Amino acid sequence: MADARVPLPDWYPATQEELSALWSATAPPAHRGVGIVRLLSPQMIRLFENRDDVFQRADDSDTLKHPLIGLLLDIIRNAGILTRQVHSARVGRDDPGLITMTRAVDQDARVGMHFDMWDRLAVDDLESGSNRVSVNLGPSDRYFIFLNQTAAGMAAILNRENVPFRHDVNSIGVAFMSAFPDYPIVRVRLRPGDAYIAPTENLLHDGNSSDVVDINHYLSVRGRFDFEAV
Repeated sequence: MADARVPLPDWYPATQEELSALWSATAPPAHRGVGIVRLLSPQMIRLFENRDDVFQRADDSDTLKHPLIGLLLDIIRNAGILTRQVHSARVGRDDPGLITMTRAVDQDARVGMHFDMWDRLAVDDLESGSNRVSVNLGPSDRYFIFLNQTAAGMAAILNRENVPFRHDVNSIGVAFMSAFPDYPIVRVRLRPGDAYIAPTENLLHDGNSSDVVDINHYLSVRGRFDFEAV
């Protein structure tokens, strides 16, 4: 899309100072933290590779009924991730060589860095919103990109710098990226079997496949998850 905000594809390893700011030995609240966890063994990944029916496009509600999806939800629970609610599940594919992944509805265009808006919550209510577990089903590495400020955090910075904006997530995101175009975007590598847990209603985010050469598959589950036990 013409007004999409995308990161510069000049990725570099985080410095020690940046790592200290990004990583925590204790899990943050689920509404503002990103967690990475290994969920699937190579044997489990091969199980999915041999079941083409899993990757056939279906309604999210039908995807939840697939027996292998039920198995994955059990694995998520057994990994110590507290599963409070499950709203929907989707198996999708990532095409290679893209700076951002998410397509605009009914358009052959990508939206760029964005907030999810399934919950339709006001900015001040996003702490109670859903979050997402997304598992890399392979065959190659997958990349999750995000800006390490919540919507409320960006709004506070904009207010402090006297930058005008409307108090909704889309306007906050556009205003922040326009005002601070050099603010770094974090890219996290997910190996096959790895998953991220992220509050995608409350973080600017997307996927990235600029260094990937294969079509990749993933399972994304939206609900209420907590990684305090991870």
